[in-house]
Amino acid sequence: MSQSILFLCTGNSARSQLAEAVARQKLGSKFDIASAGTRPESVDSRTLEVLANAGYDSSGLNAKHIDQFADRTFDFVITLCEQASAECGSFPNAEQTLAWNLADPKDQPGIALFEQALTEIEQRVQRFCQIHCYQAKDLQTVVRFQKTLGEALRLSCVLMLHQQEELCVSDFVNALQQVQPKISRCLAQLKQQKVVIDRRQGQKIFYRLAPELEQWQRDIIKVLANSHAVSLRPQQC
Repeated sequence: MSQSILFLCTGNSARSQLAEAVARQKLGSKFDIASAGTRPESVDSRTLEVLANAGYDSSGLNAKHIDQFADRTFDFVITLCEQASAECGSFPNAEQTLAWNLADPKDQPGIALFEQALTEIEQRVQRFCQIHCYQAKDLQTVVRFQKTLGEALRLSCVLMLHQQEELCVSDFVNALQQVQPKISRCLAQLKQQKVVIDRRQGQKIFYRLAPELEQWQRDIIKVLANSHAVSLRPQQC
């Protein structure tokens, strides 16, 4: 039986609708997703616009009052604004309550704040999945992967490969301004953790992200690439 998530904000017109759409696409196979508001309004047209621009399905999104779910129990109730957090922090039908309090994107005209809210929600949903989407036996794999990417040089190498697909050792040396032994040691650690693979061509060794990486690992790398905004342009080997 699927677990369930209820996203809450005051109006159920922007933040909680963004969260519902993202979570349905990212977590829909594992969770039953819904959203509601304490004082619901119609869904803001900018919410639908940014979801469409980002490739999310917005069909079926509509504002709902929290009272519609009074007879349901949710595994997770996630509030997206301080007011909803204050009013529903002790939601009686929640196994766990989390607060993702985001700034209201409706405070300014245009869609820039909506796009910013969508990006932050995507990152929070990804982190939520890292913790809650896997069985206990898989959590150690998640922890090991996060620890692997927790060291700055290893992370930089992975983000370079995310951008460039395949690179040789001298690319990393030139772009990261590190000595060759340190880069080689870093890449060897990534290979040992099955994050990268290598191939030899003459005297040079080329690296790429391992094709065996699971989708959740690729999603983590993508989120990190977006949040770090790394721009590395290696020289040709």
